[in-house]
Amino acid sequence: MYKYSLILATFLLTACASPEGSDWGVADFNKYDKNYLDFPTNKLVIGTDKDYLVKLLGEDFDTVEASSSYEVLAYPKWKSVYGPDYIEKTLYLRVEEGKLAKWKITSDTTAIVPRSW
Repeated sequence: MYKYSLILATFLLTACASPEGSDWGVADFNKYDKNYLDFPTNKLVIGTDKDYLVKLLGEDFDTVEASSSYEVLAYPKWKSVYGPDYIEKTLYLRVEEGKLAKWKITSDTTAIVPRSW
């Protein structure tokens, strides 16, 4: 009986410990703060305030390009696979004068990221 309880507890702990949206069986456990979920593109409306966008998508973005009148933010979406996880897609947001002007998703930025352990 204890053997089955131990197996069940291990399964549940492993499933709960993986990053949200990742495949628990192959998750890289050193990437808890990474995004594995699809982008909520249905909530991206042109003219939306930048603060709302950051609240919606999170703080895990890079400023790819910036000037006095606009900035381009990049949000990566990670892919959970056997071996090292990698960036599957990137959502780019162009913010002009604090408001969303354009957005696009690309998959050409796929890069293998080495494990940090």
